Amino acid sequence: MTMSKINTRFHFITALLVAMLAAMSFAFSASYKTEAVSPPICDSLQIPELNKKIVEYIKGQVRYKVGQGEAWDLAAEALNAVEAKWDNEYKFGKLVDYKNECVFPGDIIYMQNVRIEYKDGRTLYTEKLPEHIAIVYEVEEAEDYTVAEQNTGRLGQKVGLTPLALKNIKSGKIKIYRPQPK
Repeated sequence: MTMSKINTRFHFITALLVAMLAAMSFAFSASYKTEAVSPPICDSLQIPELNKKIVEYIKGQVRYKVGQGEAWDLAAEALNAVEAKWDNEYKFGKLVDYKNECVFPGDIIYMQNVRIEYKDGRTLYTEKLPEHIAIVYEVEEAEDYTVAEQNTGRLGQKVGLTPLALKNIKSGKIKIYRPQPK
């Protein structure tokens, strides 16, 4: 057999193997579908007592300035009012894996370098929050909340209730904390 025939057969076998691997890869990827994992459905009867107390505290603060009017002040005052344990900095209780665990009213959201985009009618709004803290007031559905917050462009330094859908967070980091008893 000449070198030319060996090279031709080698290229033919190589091309055949590549085609077979590509077909196998396509068949595998077509049969293997990844499902997005969504947070569990949570029962409102599971809301921890301390969280319920925080929501009650918030109800009395809506439309008022808490502390100096900073976002931080609302969380600090709420946690202190219900005698929750926290580090007086940015660790507001037990860290919640919000993608796999229930988020309840009364949980605290800490945001760093967050950019939120949302539409209202035909208008696209963008909010940039270098550092912000909000408290979950209501859970509309998984990763879709009404939050209590202050010190925002929309609310000024008074406590207000605003929607927050995690899908609208385009960049930055968030952490959600569950208040803990002392």
